[in-house]
Amino acid sequence: VLDGAGLGAWDWHVPSGRVNFDQRFLAMLGYTAEEFPPHVSSWAKIVHPDDLNEVMAILQQHLAGKTNMYSTEHRLRRRDGRWIWVLDSGRVLERDTHGQPIRVCGIHLDITASREAEALLRESESRYRSVVGALAEGIVVQDYQGAIVACNDQACRILGLTRDQLYGLTSMDP
Repeated sequence: VLDGAGLGAWDWHVPSGRVNFDQRFLAMLGYTAEEFPPHVSSWAKIVHPDDLNEVMAILQQHLAGKTNMYSTEHRLRRRDGRWIWVLDSGRVLERDTHGQPIRVCGIHLDITASREAEALLRESESRYRSVVGALAEGIVVQDYQGAIVACNDQACRILGLTRDQLYGLTSMDP
């Protein structure tokens, strides 16, 4: 099931720091089991420096029992030096009699492609806004029922209305 879903799994014995990383987890990062020591410090070393403090804060909140689950999106460095984005989620499965975590298990999902698609979409939307905003013509966008859902500054100027006044109007409105 994990392989089919593209998920890499990890199982962390907190007191010793030992982590069992499954084959999918290691393959996602381009490592073999022999190249990636089974310790939480191995993972921490490959978290992007810009993400590390936030990731560790979220993890510590969960270990302290303040959240039901640990979940972050952050970058990890592959063996070849490339950075990938992962959705990293886990949960404490076992605590000692004092409430300290003993065992935490979780998964990694490579979300690099969706992160890159989001960035391309933002870039495309920005380019679209720049082009439409620079036009001398008034542009309005209507939904399938004919209601205005977007417009450029020129449309507002030509019609003498604000965006808030235009949104929702149809060509049938006075």
